Amino acid sequence: VEVFKQKTLEYYQPINDLTVEDIEATVYAYVQAILDDVCPGAKVIDVALSGSRCRGLEQETSDIDVVVEYEGDIKEDTLFNYLHEEDFSLCGLKVDINPITESKTGTLETYLPTVETYLAEKVKQQNMEVTLYVAECNEFHALSHHIQSILQHPQNL
Repeated sequence: VEVFKQKTLEYYQPINDLTVEDIEATVYAYVQAILDDVCPGAKVIDVALSGSRCRGLEQETSDIDVVVEYEGDIKEDTLFNYLHEEDFSLCGLKVDINPITESKTGTLETYLPTVETYLAEKVKQQNMEVTLYVAECNEFHALSHHIQSILQHPQNL
């Protein structure tokens, strides 16, 4: 978890003056307040910025993805629905909160490596270079089909 968070600090592009710590602390308090209302005794364990913003891959309007590990007697799907009943945003950007528990999805320690793998694939796709060339008329159909296949399935490169 600490290695993931350290890497996030390296790549994070500040939103106005909002730091990673600000985002995580705000989401922590928001989720804990909802847990206090809907499932007394439940508690947030830890929060981590995830998604494109944790690796500097975001677009200007990208949302803010956050994963929250918690413990309590409320299902992940149920908590997810409570968290998304109203729009929650920071600096005008939607915050997408993904709650996880050790018993269902896993802990941050086991979950974040899957996030890292997903983000590494996203970086690979962004860095992929496609070179096009002009083909003779009788080659065009085969070339077009090949290019279309590459663009639809870049993971097969």
